[in-house]
Amino acid sequence: MADAPVRTGFRRDQGRDKGLGPALGPRAPAVLQAALAARGFTVASAPSDWRIAPRAAGMLAELVRGHAEVAARRLPLRRAAIGAWQAARLRQVGRHRLAIRVGHRDSLALPPA
Repeated sequence: MADAPVRTGFRRDQGRDKGLGPALGPRAPAVLQAALAARGFTVASAPSDWRIAPRAAGMLAELVRGHAEVAARRLPLRRAAIGAWQAARLRQVGRHRLAIRVGHRDSLALPPA
């Protein structure tokens, strides 16, 4: 089962215009850090990925459904493949065979002294 169409569609949605111009999506942490550093803040950042275990079946199912919905909206010609991906992933959730890691970063910004 290929995750690529879902990942591509989801990423496209992250960067879409939500009323204030294109969204930063996955670039947001780096842009925030650069803006704070330019204003004299000392900035530290580290990965703090979220790990969703198989026992969190409800949350996993919602993530799968949400990602599939957004991806299908952004890639309508891939709707069938995305639907098959969703069905396969939901079967994995039902058998407690799926865990998801969501990339995330924590940042600390200390104001200038």
